[in-house]
Amino acid sequence: MAVLLTLSVLLATSAAIVSAGCPGSFIESPYGGNCYEVHRSKKYYCKDARNICQNDGAWLVSIRDGDSMKWINGLYKEYKRSPCNQYYWIGANDLNKEGHFVWQEDGNEIKYHFWEGGEPNNKDNEDCVRVNSDNFEWNDEDYDRSREYCFVCEKYPTFLSEDSE
Repeated sequence: MAVLLTLSVLLATSAAIVSAGCPGSFIESPYGGNCYEVHRSKKYYCKDARNICQNDGAWLVSIRDGDSMKWINGLYKEYKRSPCNQYYWIGANDLNKEGHFVWQEDGNEIKYHFWEGGEPNNKDNEDCVRVNSDNFEWNDEDYDRSREYCFVCEKYPTFLSEDSE
């Protein structure tokens, strides 16, 4: 009986000491539990948006299915502010091999996509992807010139001890 009681106390203590959560202004998703932040105060070129996410230990958002597309798009629309418009950067890109789109997070090939008619077309050497939040459609856009949009960063939850909360 004493062993069972000790084991129960140990398990309860372990569960209370460590928990996962989203830091700062990041919001936890119901799809996969990752954390998301809408960058909404200034528009950036894709290259700069990628760097901002990376400097925060994150990446431009990966959208891997229709449910997460709806949730992320809703998050963007809810939190975007001026000067943001309906367009936002995501982490799909073909920077390494033209026409072969992968996710910034892990380099995996994109399997889910919702391309606008005639896209991707690589007009003017386009290597990044933006979403139109009004209709969910994707378009390849320029990496480091001409187009600036707001964006969504994604990161893994942070494991916090009870003392740091």
